Amino acid sequence: MSEFFSNLGIWDVVLAIVVTITGTFAAYIPHPKWKAFLLLTPIPFSFAALALGQPVNVTHMTALLVLLLYTFGVRMFYRRFKFPIIAAIAVSAAGYCIVGGILAAIIPKNQTSFLIATVVVSVVAAILHSSMPCPIEPKQKSPLPVWKKFIAILSVVCFIITIKSTLQGFMVIFPMVGVIVAYESRLSLYTVSRHIPVAMLSFVPLLTTCFVLQEHIGFVPALLTSLVVYFIVLPLFILPLWKKYDAEENLIKKE
Repeated sequence: MSEFFSNLGIWDVVLAIVVTITGTFAAYIPHPKWKAFLLLTPIPFSFAALALGQPVNVTHMTALLVLLLYTFGVRMFYRRFKFPIIAAIAVSAAGYCIVGGILAAIIPKNQTSFLIATVVVSVVAAILHSSMPCPIEPKQKSPLPVWKKFIAILSVVCFIITIKSTLQGFMVIFPMVGVIVAYESRLSLYTVSRHIPVAMLSFVPLLTTCFVLQEHIGFVPALLTSLVVYFIVLPLFILPLWKKYDAEENLIKKE
């Protein structure tokens, strides 16, 4: 325990605070669309990137595919295989860490691998975004006491911080907020999954911008610039998606 605190940096502490507050806040949002939206905010990503202290590389981009598998995995284990929601989240999160750790160790960190990963992520995300329907799922707020949510999120963040050197870029993309969002959205897991292609399509230009600029202007300025790019790109994908959801809701009301 003392070793953990001795290795804790200022950005690790900030990350733990930000993610814990964000995740606790997510628990009190009833609408699944807005719960999912919290997964799209790049704030946890930004502080995780600073806490990791490594330039953007292929592991960050590849992690978007593993994030997709994690999100779909939670839904599959909970809905199809009837796992308790906590078990479904735990198995999926463990799978993310194992796959991420293996890939981080074997993927070559060069421009070619980054380009290949960028193309694959973009194609997969575009196909899913254009083909997945937008069903309306029930709203939900959990009665779980706030202190239990706080401890659960903080525990997850602290664990991820301890293995950040193993996960590398996979640590930055790990759904720290998504763990509590999945628990709170167990009646609307498809809606959460439906937003992940949007996250992927929006993070591709963010990561690419940072990857290209970081050698020329430094990592932090590149990160800040990439966040501007992200907030320009995100509405291009999220607003049309929400229009589809609004249309579905209006159709249900008319019926």
